[in-house]
Amino acid sequence: MWYGVGIDLGTSFTSAAVATPTGVRMATLSPDIVVPSMATPGPDGTLLTGLAAANSRNATTNPALIARGFKRRLGDPTRLMLGGASYTPAALMAAQLRDVLTHISTAHGGGPPATITLTCPAIWGPYRREQFAEVPRLAGIPHYQLITEPEAAATHYTNERRLGNGEIIAVYDLGGGTFDTTILRVQPHGMEILGTPEGIEHMGGIDFDDTLRAHLDDKLDGAISTLDPEDPTL
Repeated sequence: MWYGVGIDLGTSFTSAAVATPTGVRMATLSPDIVVPSMATPGPDGTLLTGLAAANSRNATTNPALIARGFKRRLGDPTRLMLGGASYTPAALMAAQLRDVLTHISTAHGGGPPATITLTCPAIWGPYRREQFAEVPRLAGIPHYQLITEPEAAATHYTNERRLGNGEIIAVYDLGGGTFDTTILRVQPHGMEILGTPEGIEHMGGIDFDDTLRAHLDDKLDGAISTLDPEDPTL
């Protein structure tokens, strides 16, 4: 049966939607519709991602081998060291993308999707988008469509609310790593971005966590700073 896939490789979580002739639904990637965006080397050296990484032995005994938030480092020439191997952020994202596609194709009889749509922050310029192109290439995806995350959110919203052509939507997209604001107009065959999307690249859940941790550390006279982040008992 024909089906298409849309995948959002988020900073903190990854999700996907599947389109079939009967409609669009969120893909079940685990017991939930999202999986954590993380990666770690498995016992045989291959990368585990998502829930497999979160449930791995490394997550409880060797947190230093767990990579998180690597989407924010896309384009950074510094490789991430995980044990005795090094990886580019694009390679980690590609592993996550490949695992999601494998999971979805298995659920659909093993056949590949007819179309693949990927998302990126609206504030990403040509350089970041060029760097992102390395992700599907490493995942073995020769053809795909790239749309912005606000476009994907607005498309889902219009499917739920059935807005008419020409109506205008304001999207406020606050994720784990970035904050985007975009104005879009509903068109017969998609979304039209009006003006220039604005946002803050390093403003998301990760930044809120870091700010809160720093505030508590200050109030506790540096007690948090003395803790070992690689201690599995913490």
